[in-house]
Amino acid sequence: MLEKTDTKKLHAQIVRAFKNLGLTVTQEDLSEAIAREARDTADEILYEGNAYLNENGITDQGILMGSGVVEPNDGGGYDVVWKAEHASWINYGTDAHSVSTEGVHNIEAWVRRKLKPSPRAGESEEAAVKRATNSIVWSIRKQGMDPKPYADVAVDTVVARKGVLRR
Repeated sequence: MLEKTDTKKLHAQIVRAFKNLGLTVTQEDLSEAIAREARDTADEILYEGNAYLNENGITDQGILMGSGVVEPNDGGGYDVVWKAEHASWINYGTDAHSVSTEGVHNIEAWVRRKLKPSPRAGESEEAAVKRATNSIVWSIRKQGMDPKPYADVAVDTVVARKGVLRR
């Protein structure tokens, strides 16, 4: 979570600094500039998160990437949110857990689209898909899913590039 700064104090300090230089800057000018920068930063975080997903092959049908939005929050800033049901599972990973029948069907469909496993000698394509699906389901049940921290990487990338925000 990014730290919240007392913007009124910051505005006053910036206005004084500009005044000392003989320049005039209004609170409104600063507020507009800060709001634009906050929105631009949120847009950059969304872009970097989606780029990470794409560059690391963590995309299938584009549901996760397409679910990312920038929304204004109550604090006057912006939240970057990926709203797909599986967004947090991908970003943070999961502990070992059972997999529902629907989950097994979704994994099987993913195996067909993404993995396209080659059948072993004497094995049908359908059997190869079932084998790969069962292997993934077993792994989730025993070990969970490793995190692929696209959101965290996006924030860290933008923070490092801008050099102004702190985690």
